[in-house]
Amino acid sequence: MRYKLFLLVLILMFAVTSAFAASGKLRGSVVDDKTKEALIGASIVIVGTNYGAVTDVDGNYIIQNVPPGTYSLRSSFISYQNVTISNVKVSEDLTTEINFRLTSSEVQLSEVVIINDRPLVNKNATNAVRISTQEDIQNLPIRGIQAAVALSPGVVLQNGNLYVRGGRADEVGYYLEGANTRSVASGNNLTTVIPDAMEEFQVQAGGYTAEYGGANSGIVRQSLKAGGQEYKLSVQAETDNFTKQYTKKLGTYSYGYSDYTVTFGGPVPGLNNVKFFIAGENQFQRDNSVRFWEGFKMDSLPDAQSITNYVLPEYEIKPGNIPGLLNRYTANGTLSFDLQPILVRVGGSFSRQRTQNIGSGDIVANVFATERLGITDNSNLLLNTKLTHILSTTTSYDFNISYMDQRSKTFDPDHGDNVLKYNDSIANAAYGYPFRGYSTGPTAYRFYSFDVNKFGTTQATFNKQQQTRFGASFDITSQVSSEHQLKIGASIEEYRVSNYTTGSAGLLTYYRNNPDDARTSSLRRDYAVAQNGGVNNYGYDWYGNVLDDVDNPDGPKAPRYIGAYLQDKIEYSDLVVNAGVRLDYIDNDDFEFVDDPSTPGVIEGPDNPSVDNTIFSSYPVYKAEGTKKTKAFVGVSPRLGFSFPVSDRTVFHLQYGKFIQSPALQVIYRGRGQSATFFSGGNFIPNPVGFNIQPERTTTYEVGFTQQFTDNAAFDLTGFYKDVSGQIQIQRQLAANG
Repeated sequence: MRYKLFLLVLILMFAVTSAFAASGKLRGSVVDDKTKEALIGASIVIVGTNYGAVTDVDGNYIIQNVPPGTYSLRSSFISYQNVTISNVKVSEDLTTEINFRLTSSEVQLSEVVIINDRPLVNKNATNAVRISTQEDIQNLPIRGIQAAVALSPGVVLQNGNLYVRGGRADEVGYYLEGANTRSVASGNNLTTVIPDAMEEFQVQAGGYTAEYGGANSGIVRQSLKAGGQEYKLSVQAETDNFTKQYTKKLGTYSYGYSDYTVTFGGPVPGLNNVKFFIAGENQFQRDNSVRFWEGFKMDSLPDAQSITNYVLPEYEIKPGNIPGLLNRYTANGTLSFDLQPILVRVGGSFSRQRTQNIGSGDIVANVFATERLGITDNSNLLLNTKLTHILSTTTSYDFNISYMDQRSKTFDPDHGDNVLKYNDSIANAAYGYPFRGYSTGPTAYRFYSFDVNKFGTTQATFNKQQQTRFGASFDITSQVSSEHQLKIGASIEEYRVSNYTTGSAGLLTYYRNNPDDARTSSLRRDYAVAQNGGVNNYGYDWYGNVLDDVDNPDGPKAPRYIGAYLQDKIEYSDLVVNAGVRLDYIDNDDFEFVDDPSTPGVIEGPDNPSVDNTIFSSYPVYKAEGTKKTKAFVGVSPRLGFSFPVSDRTVFHLQYGKFIQSPALQVIYRGRGQSATFFSGGNFIPNPVGFNIQPERTTTYEVGFTQQFTDNAAFDLTGFYKDVSGQIQIQRQLAANG
């Protein structure tokens, strides 16, 4: 709690309604157009900002800590004509090279303006990197950033998840403005970025530098827009929600899609050195998976428990989209303070959405039962800040702090939080649902040996979960020479992960058969509720009440991750090297048995006279005293990448690296209630929480070649090899007879 309060105070101190951003670098030279001699002391500034530099004795300049974006760069020198190069694009962690050739002039002439074309070949990238801007997305016939990311080489989008180079969905790292947005529980991306609010995104399919950890396959980095010198307002509305669900117009069906977006940015009135940008979006879809069928007929549908009695002689499925509601509200924003020599970038992201998804494998099975498809409410808040202190023209340090809160709840659309009513025939009769017994739902239809759920069949299992993250990092960057840029840093992330899942049919039957237990609070009832309700809980008690104490056996999980790295970027005209090493400390906050589970006193049961044997003899719940915390893991990951620019249009690159990450924790976390269900089976007894699983490891080798053919076309070919170990695999074990 003290750690939370400390971080919260720091967030407030730095006005954190925020998001911090990684930065890029500008470098180049200024020479005389005729003699090609270096111009010493020439000035280079980014127009409209306080960023700038002066050329050295060789006519070279470097501008560091430039936020991602598109700028105009101006060079001036006494007795020379000013030159401005516009459309200069700066990307995160990459170097953009801009060279000036100034013309001597005794008479003051008008400024020369040059429109820069972004090179198709980036000689500074030592791995496979794809960079896309908002302009690129607007020119694509797609909706959403995820769909744009999926167009990157080596990336596949399937069932809403991104897969990179054959890896698993939870092996992809996600960053917004430099902040980690990956769910430690599921491995999914937790934040939503409005396309009109995005400045650029990068997809790195492996081979990233030692600065990044916790992702073995690839990373997706996104940066938001910043406000400019002038106010800009944009409003966009689009919809296909103008026809009925089963009506075909213009050769297709309406998916009930609507999107409304507003953006606004500019300087804060009266504060020219403070810029803001904010965007809001509402997106609505009747079918969030964008699927449809042409319709079909089901004939002679019998009851699944009957062989000859046909319940429905014929039923027609109408053509059109498949139900699956999505209604999402999103807000993104940034606030930039230019307080030279201190720069502060603050901003934030918030989204709230409701979905009702039929699922990819249950479309036909639930065609009659769409009214009771489960509803999921989800919200996510990301607050971060980056403070940059420029100590000199070559050295600066960054301090980052972040907070994230993600919550979700899945429930029945009719009964909400009242789980006991999910399978209560009396409660469901009010909605016209035909139950067969007190807690037994309708029998399915049978269609060619395939069961199809009847109207009123319970679809949802109640679940609620929460994940919070507090993080901080400190980095020092120094351009120790014109060729070497050293970067060293460390970070810490602390999580609180809570989950509560329960069913209702078994619990309802237990209460009906044991009315006295239901009315009296007791340890006996507590364990019976956990067993009959199929409860899986951590961070909540067995009834779904919040538990904050991490030392409580049923308290929230508190994984912790610490990382440190050293990186040297070496840049020559014909060679670029990224050499680094990363140290990771991984504590998943799981535990294992001290002794064999059959040892008396380790598992509560008949051997422990202090408990009720009538309950624990068939429902053994492990004691906290019989477990111990597993040791944290420490790993070292070297990273090495080379880029060989043969020319401005031809580049080779090589990469080698080791990567370490924790598996998705929802796979290994189990509450005491669910673990007890494993024990009561009497056959196999797994470790209750985490299984003492070690991190997943990947070693990659990569070689690539890029060739630009024309001003508008380039070819890239990259080959890779991966050695993967430590991934979780589930195997079915069959017990021998006897």
